[in-house]
Amino acid sequence: MSSRNPPRLLDLAIQSVLQDEAAAIDALEWLPTQLFPPLFMAAVVGEHRETIKAMVGVWPFLKLPLGALMEDCPSPPDVLKAALDGLAILLSQKGKHRRCKLKVLDLQVNTGTNFWKVWAGAESTASMTPSEDAESTQPHTQIPKEDKSRSVEKHPALAGMTVLTDLCLQEDIPDELLTFLIERVKQRKDLPHLCCRKIKFIWNVAHLSILGEILNMVQLDSVQEVRLLGSWDLQRLNWFAPYLAQMIHLHTLILSECTLYCIVPGEEDKDEVQKLLQQFTSRLLSLDQLQTLILHSARFLDNHLYQLLRSLQGPLDTLHISHSSLMDHDLTYLSSCPCTSHLKSLDLSGDCFGSRMMSMRRRNARRIVDLAIQTVLRNETSVIAALEWLPTELFLPFFMEAVVGGHTEIVKAMRIQ
Repeated sequence: MSSRNPPRLLDLAIQSVLQDEAAAIDALEWLPTQLFPPLFMAAVVGEHRETIKAMVGVWPFLKLPLGALMEDCPSPPDVLKAALDGLAILLSQKGKHRRCKLKVLDLQVNTGTNFWKVWAGAESTASMTPSEDAESTQPHTQIPKEDKSRSVEKHPALAGMTVLTDLCLQEDIPDELLTFLIERVKQRKDLPHLCCRKIKFIWNVAHLSILGEILNMVQLDSVQEVRLLGSWDLQRLNWFAPYLAQMIHLHTLILSECTLYCIVPGEEDKDEVQKLLQQFTSRLLSLDQLQTLILHSARFLDNHLYQLLRSLQGPLDTLHISHSSLMDHDLTYLSSCPCTSHLKSLDLSGDCFGSRMMSMRRRNARRIVDLAIQTVLRNETSVIAALEWLPTELFLPFFMEAVVGGHTEIVKAMRIQ
């Protein structure tokens, strides 16, 4: 260590305390509040799991921004598990420890909090009390005040413990948080309230009842982004649709690899498909703040895109539809529906991109065609490689957009063609 930056006496004292973890845990009874943050940071860096677990149960602040420490943590999964073990003990207690004020466990990585910098000594803490750091004691959500009160009424758990996190629901390889939540559901134990900005499902979901119990504890009007990635059919989409409908501040929805409901592949019951699709799209009527819709290989849209777009109440900024079969009437509605009237980005890439653009040009949907071309041109390498199959009628609009957009490499390649 450089002689210009010798360790502080406080740091040396904390390292000495942590050498005997049992003694460190006993010391939490009388440890001054101002020493909790530096001790906790040292415990995280040194992976003192029992100390972390014990400190969660007696944390003297309203909020513990654990996620902000994860980037510098040697073993984030182990630290998170230790913190969740402490949370489990806290949830099982009828009454909190006399020192514990914890109400919010923040697992978000990028929160912008200065809590740890302040208590690490980067700023003066001589006259600071726990209540003065407002940022460290209040949960971060993007929910208007009137919506918060409605959520508290719906979820009494808001008055108890809340976990701020992005939720990844991947049953085959669950992370530490999902493992913690699933085990508590199976053991019929109380769950903490969950406040999430992002929810992601990866691949197939098997235990819908368990995931439903978890989603019931999510403050759904705090969710801003949802990703459904995997083999979801219309039945499973409709299982999730009631939750989706309550995400009234959702601005990004991504559906990938979703398929039609069918008993035998290729032999879909059209009436059943229509019924299930109607049920799903009707749930989208409340998503009037949706700005980005990304549909990748979504087979349930085959011949039904217009039904989905018709259910969207607000104008989209971004619409990406890749590797999905679109019929003529889908393209017709795409060029005229209200939700696409203010698009800034449109991606219709896939095997049939050229034919789609030709069909749109025949419908005089020049604005949609130009926007789709502008989006495609952002990937110069792919465009240059695909010039050989570009329809002759599209060559001129592509060339003009490439010139206007300053895509010099594409312009050179098109001149050679």
